[in-house]
Amino acid sequence: MRSVRGLALRNLIRVPGRSLLGACGLALGVAAFTVLLGVTLAFRGEVAGSLLGDAVVAQARGVDYASVVLSLLLGAAGAVDVLVLSQRERAADLAVLRACGWSGRELSRLALLEGLWLALFGGLLGAGAGLGTLALLGRGLLDGGRAADLAAAGLLAAGAGVVLVCAALAVPARALGRLAPARLLATDG
Repeated sequence: MRSVRGLALRNLIRVPGRSLLGACGLALGVAAFTVLLGVTLAFRGEVAGSLLGDAVVAQARGVDYASVVLSLLLGAAGAVDVLVLSQRERAADLAVLRACGWSGRELSRLALLEGLWLALFGGLLGAGAGLGTLALLGRGLLDGGRAADLAAAGLLAAGAGVVLVCAALAVPARALGRLAPARLLATDG
């Protein structure tokens, strides 16, 4: 793994528990968003005549969207927190890279790629969980073109998670690009 992309992936694998925690936090928000979008797109806002609908008719309302957006934002914030904590712990390693000739742009790219990998994993995990939940709750999901609507809902929700994490990581990634290696290395130890 001699590329920036490979190093970003290796950095996430270095602390798998923490990375998994950040991805799972994002996955929860993406799963909730997938379910809500699936109900809105595939069922036109109402779940009736399904396992869930036999007990109660669930309707997607504005407050539901607000709570899902909040959970998605909290999941993205948790993922970014995990990434920033990892960067702080590796500050001396990153300073050595900077001292060895890595540009600020390459260090920023490394941070953004770590965020992208984590967000893709969490987003796809959440979309799969959301689609699985919809499959368990609704009968006949594949009837009448609903499968395409559900797939679109999952991809849209996963994409929203990725965009949120990468947008939130932009500021810490820029700060990483301005790393002063001499000062960091002098205080390390």
